[in-house]
Amino acid sequence: MITVQRARELRAMIEKAAGAGLDDKDGSTAVELYPALTGGGAVLRRENRTLLKGSGLVIFLDRSPWAIRRTLRRQGRPLLTDDDAIFRLYRQRRSLYRAAAHHAVNKPTARQAAEEAVRLWREEQQ
Repeated sequence: MITVQRARELRAMIEKAAGAGLDDKDGSTAVELYPALTGGGAVLRRENRTLLKGSGLVIFLDRSPWAIRRTLRRQGRPLLTDDDAIFRLYRQRRSLYRAAAHHAVNKPTARQAAEEAVRLWREEQQ
């Protein structure tokens, strides 16, 4: 799950990576880059996956369970401190997130993931 603060940080990284190209002559806006940040069980229902994929460009930020564990521990998230739960949820949900997405991004840093998301978005705009 992405916290509100983390969502703001990702948004800022995406905006910086995209630069001035967000508000160009065709009327594109930054909002089109990330209409929603989902997490948790959003993809468990088939209807949600269908809605996501049909609502615009969906990019799955595919992170390893080890990276997720590091982030959760840094954030002090008590609900997912059990390694077995993190790995179980990853195995259960990864294919569902991939099915709901047009693209998957697996980069070592949030900044690199943001840059790749912008590159994919621009590619889709052409």
